[in-house]
Amino acid sequence: MLNLTNVQVRENRQAINQLLSSLYALQSKLLSINDQMQIEISETKQFLQVYLGLDLVVEELKHVVTEARFHLQTLRQQLSMLTLGHLSPIVIDPENLRELLMEITIHR
Repeated sequence: MLNLTNVQVRENRQAINQLLSSLYALQSKLLSINDQMQIEISETKQFLQVYLGLDLVVEELKHVVTEARFHLQTLRQQLSMLTLGHLSPIVIDPENLRELLMEITIHR
């Protein structure tokens, strides 16, 4: 009976040692995968920061282009009115136009 118990203990010890070896190998693989993932996360983070920075620049450019189009359209309208002989209220506000016309009327 004692020999049987010693054999079982030895077999259990071997099984436990094999399990430990397997666990150490698995731990090593997991650490390696973790390191690779950390590198990937770092690269992705850098890419995301660059992408978001570029996105902000593009949005600012869109805003500037929209403003430029608005000012260009306003300039076209004013030039068009000037070629037709009309003044836009933007060029001379109504109050100043009234005063100017009164002066012209008085000096005639």
